[in-house]
Amino acid sequence: MWNLIEWGSNISVVLSLFFVIFNVNVNSTAYLHASITIFLVLMKMFYILRIFKRTSFFIRMIQEMIVDIAPFLLIFYLGIFTFAMTFRVVDIEIVDKSKQVTGSSVWLTIYYTYMTALGDFAWGGMSPDHYSENANELYMIIIFFLTTFFVQLIMFNLIIAIMGDTYDRVVEVSEEAYYRELCLFVVEYYYMFPEVKFT
Repeated sequence: MWNLIEWGSNISVVLSLFFVIFNVNVNSTAYLHASITIFLVLMKMFYILRIFKRTSFFIRMIQEMIVDIAPFLLIFYLGIFTFAMTFRVVDIEIVDKSKQVTGSSVWLTIYYTYMTALGDFAWGGMSPDHYSENANELYMIIIFFLTTFFVQLIMFNLIIAIMGDTYDRVVEVSEEAYYRELCLFVVEYYYMFPEVKFT
């Protein structure tokens, strides 16, 4: 992963220099490219923080948590999609799109359901007081409560448990993991140093 970030940031910086040197017209694509370049270059800071003892533990923790929550994220986003489509199908009967609870498109419905999962209940009309326009008002309120129960209570408590387990595992081997990170760092940059034969 770190090698991809390093190569990506290097290529992105070279392209940015190309845009500046040859005075390429600035448009939305150039701004998008500049944003990606800044993101990749700043991500390298996490890469460099692996060599310091005080920060390598936290970088290792982040890496392990990303690996451990991958199956959880599949279930979480499947839950978001399930509740979003449930809202969308019930809300689609309203002809006036401005009065639809879930927005005018499927992507907005998924976005609003995700925001509801994060606790922003009034985002884009997903608040239960907007359901009165729909003939299935009671059903939508039930789905709203199921969404908040499943996503906020069950799923977020599950991710806290997963992170706690990961923290315990990483703390147990923190010293060994630090020296392993140093060795990996040396291996990654071994090609930069000339080979010296000792006699």
